[in-house]
Parts: sequence; C-alpha cells; structure tokens
Amino acid sequence: MRLVKQLPLILVSFFFSISLHAQHCPWDCCGLIMINSDLKPAEMQKLKLVLTDGNKQIVIDTLYGSSEKNADTCYIRWGEEFLAHKTSLVAANHWYAYDTMLHFCKGHYVVRYNYCKYEEPQNQLLFLRYTDAAGSFHYLPVHYSNRIHLHNYNDQIRTGQTTELNKIMEPFVMDMGKDLSKN
Repeated sequence: MRLVKQLPLILVSFFFSISLHAQHCPWDCCGLIMINSDLKPAEMQKLKLVLTDGNKQIVIDTLYGSSEKNADTCYIRWGEEFLAHKTSLVAANHWYAYDTMLHFCKGHYVVRYNYCKYEEPQNQLLFLRYTDAAGSFHYLPVHYSNRIHLHNYNDQIRTGQTTELNKIMEPFVMDMGKDLSKN
C-alpha cells in the first residue's frame, strides 16, 4: 500500500530525471556547404563569394533569430575564418557557440545556412555568386548533393570526431578551381 502511495512521486521523479538528460539537437535545420579550391583566401576574398537563393538574392541566415544581431549574411569564408566569425557572434547569441564546434571545416571554404528553408522537396535553388574583375556577377548552382544537413551528424560533432567527419563530408564537398579568378 505504501508503494502505491509513493508511485506517483517515483514516476514524477523518473520522468523529470529523463527530461534532464534529453538533448535537443542544436543543428536541426543547420545546413553547410563546403568548398575545395586552389584559390588562396586573399584570392577568394576578391571574388566576394556569397550564397544566393533562386531569385539571386543574398541569403541571410536567420536560423537563430531574425533580429539584426542574429542575421548573418551567408558569405563563403575560409574554415578558420568561419570559426573565428562564429566565435565573435557568441556574445550576441549563445547558439552560435555550437558553430564553433565545426572543426572539420578547417581547410575548406564554408557557409552555414538554414537547411530546412532550402531543402530538396521544396525545390529551392541555391547559388554561389562571385564577382569577376570587371564587377559582373556569376552564379554557380549548388546541387542538393553538396548540401549538408548538420543534424544528421550530431553525434560525431558533439564528440569531436573531426577525422571521421572529414571522411563523411568528402562526398558533399564542391570543387572550384583557379579558373574563377581569371574571369
């Protein structure tokens, strides 16, 4: 009889302890595009490479909120620069701290964007826009096979499996040669 009286308290304690251990994936809807290029960061910077949508409008990542402090223009950055940029945003919004865990990005050009807004079933086009020496824009399509949904790699990111993630990400990486800087 005493156990029956304590059962509600035991159940509440049990479910409360489970909820403390449950973790929401911080990379739900976080998309990433990784690029290999022979271009040096200074050469790539001259191209003003940025992610655009199907209407050729620059993508502003508002995944962590749409206020001015959270809106992050989707410039393509060198991996180390990307991590430093995300670290600088942590003071404005603590969620950016999760982006600083993406160490597998080092050695690549990268951009993070809202994956769910541009996923395949919605047939949303994405382009990498670059500017040539004459100031003209050029657009390279980003195929769905080059779009990474970070949610799918939550466990590897959380546990810092950088070597494993580098292997996993290789098929997603876009290749861009030096020919872009000659336009």
